Amino acid sequence: MRPLHSQTEVLVPKSNELVLLRLTQGLNGSIYRLYTPTEAASY
Repeated sequence: MRPLHSQTEVLVPKSNELVLLRLTQGLNGSIYRLYTPTEAASY
């Protein structure tokens, strides 16, 4: 199951792009820890 963050990106202003990038990277990192290395590598 892929993290659906693209929809959120559309809702935030461009000025928050860097903040969103940091947020999504942190969120994706947390999600990837729930998967095995093999599953995470395929995403």
